[in-house]
Amino acid sequence: MLGGAIAYANSLHGAFVYDDILSIVDNPALRRLAHLGAVLSPAGEAATVQGRPFLGLTLAVNYALGGLNPAGYHLFNLAEHLLAGLALYAIARAVTGRAGLAGAVALLWTVHPLQTEAVTYVVQRAESLMGLCYLATAYFYIRYAETPRPGWAAAAVAACLAGMATKEVMVSAPLLLWMFDRAYLAGSFRAAWRARGGLLLALAATWAPLAWFVAAAGGNRGGSVGFGLDIRPLDYWLTQGEAVLHYLRLVVWPAPLVFDYGRIVPAHPLAALAQVAAVAALLAASVWAWRRAPRAGFLALFFFAILAPTSLLPGTTQMIVEHRMYLASIPVIALIVAGLDRWLGPRTLALWPAAAVALIVVTRHRNEAYRSSAAIWADTVAKCPDNAIAHYNLGYALGPTPQGEAEMRAAIRLKPDYTRAYDVLGYDLSLSPADRRAAMSVYRRALEIDPRDAAAANNLGNMLVREPGGFDEGTALLERAAAATRNPELYEELGTLLAARAGREGDALAALAAAVRLDPGNARAHYELGLALARDSARTGEAAAEFRTAIRLEPKLAAAHDRLGKLLAGQAGHESEALEEFRTAVRLDPGSAVAHSNLAAGLQAAGRPDAEVVSELRTAVRLDPTLVEAWVNLGMMLAPDPARRAEAADDFRTALRLRPGFKPAQEMLRQLGE
Repeated sequence: MLGGAIAYANSLHGAFVYDDILSIVDNPALRRLAHLGAVLSPAGEAATVQGRPFLGLTLAVNYALGGLNPAGYHLFNLAEHLLAGLALYAIARAVTGRAGLAGAVALLWTVHPLQTEAVTYVVQRAESLMGLCYLATAYFYIRYAETPRPGWAAAAVAACLAGMATKEVMVSAPLLLWMFDRAYLAGSFRAAWRARGGLLLALAATWAPLAWFVAAAGGNRGGSVGFGLDIRPLDYWLTQGEAVLHYLRLVVWPAPLVFDYGRIVPAHPLAALAQVAAVAALLAASVWAWRRAPRAGFLALFFFAILAPTSLLPGTTQMIVEHRMYLASIPVIALIVAGLDRWLGPRTLALWPAAAVALIVVTRHRNEAYRSSAAIWADTVAKCPDNAIAHYNLGYALGPTPQGEAEMRAAIRLKPDYTRAYDVLGYDLSLSPADRRAAMSVYRRALEIDPRDAAAANNLGNMLVREPGGFDEGTALLERAAAATRNPELYEELGTLLAARAGREGDALAALAAAVRLDPGNARAHYELGLALARDSARTGEAAAEFRTAIRLEPKLAAAHDRLGKLLAGQAGHESEALEEFRTAVRLDPGSAVAHSNLAAGLQAAGRPDAEVVSELRTAVRLDPTLVEAWVNLGMMLAPDPARRAEAADDFRTALRLRPGFKPAQEMLRQLGE
């Protein structure tokens, strides 16, 4: 444990990177630990967490304890990794009977730099937590074999179920434990089944919830894995020979370590076939070893079994992924340690501490790359300069800077149909008034590539509605983006824009109604719908209902109280209710000049003393000296008092300066003889 703690101590200073953002920072489900349904089955784009309820639960606990402080998440990852190292030591000692050999395997595995992606990259807790569950299941299984008590069996099943609820790679555990039993414990499949068949069946039963978890995630992890994607299965499988051989090399020589290798296309089909053939030969040798030397054969087959789910199921962008070796590196390290021990004997005792120190140095250096998003992606770009995804993410991390723009353009150069890079480049350009036209051209190019690009449609639409003659095209694009994403906020923004445009009232109502339908709990959308309805004198009742709904959802929404008060003020018998709404609006937003002006009107309608009315009007014009109606109303309140007629006339003149030709002010001045 000490070696692992030293190796990963500096990982505690790492930041959230890449999928951490969607799965943790922008995942609202983690903020509601009391609502377990949302935690265990999050919606949205948190694909790494979907269908993995135990993973989501641990992240939600982290959030409950420390919010979005990355240190707590890193500490959890380190703790589970150290526990996995202890479990590995216990398993190795149980099957070899040699503490030194078991300690060497566990130490080298725990401090190995190849584990950094599964430990230091927070959301890849999916891999390391599953690994801990896998090793715990094996440990409890061994304890049950030694002492067949129900508690050990129950612990094994619970650990296996937790693993199934963490990551799908756990699927091989029941079968591999049967093979493990045959190789290390019982000596044959039949003997293992006779002794522990019930436990093996119970472990296999955890496949049922795993199938449900996979189905709950859509069966394809948000479109990132599976068949029917934008990569042909054969093309993906041709890359896996290179991947497996690369993984084996990294166990022996862990450099360079790469965060994201990008989408790999074999340079030549014959070379890819040769690599696949080499891996097939290794697999055949493993099967042969299983028959002749079951213990060594088991370790070799364990390696292939752990990699099988991700090697056989195509992925869209990740062909080589280092965290897949979290468990798969165990048999490779074990075979190396056992082989050297048999060859060199006791002389190997001095070798392992030196190897561990070297690995710790490399691991600590690798952890530094995770200190920020910009750092990890700069490291990736340096190692994989042809990786468009890496350039895109580095540009995103650098933000709207010349360096960020250069990285986005590099991503587009490497992948000309990379619409996400166009979207970000367009946004960055749009921040500069001098580059607005260039930004619009970038968005138009993105839409030419993919007319369904909602981000480009939304951003271009927002720019066009502010351009002369661009309102209709802009709102059409905004409508396209809202329909494509079914995003209630986009519908709300669209409805608000249309409501301010003469002749588009019907379209505004349709957009705002869609926003309310998609998100009935959105108080602001109900408020905006109420405003749109209130413009039609025949629908004031519906408008009032929307304002009341907005207030119920968000009692402190001052504008809704104010608007409801205005509607009620126009209805006989509702003066006191209207006055109460106006008072509430002013209490909630004392800095609103309009609210004070409306309260003044409510006080006057309710027959309150003129002094109260005048006080509210004076507050209104003090808060907003351009509020013409308040100046006129203030003058009208003062005009009947002969001693204050001059002051009233000044108020009317102020209104006319603000709005020349304003007839109410002109009429009042005429009556005053001015």
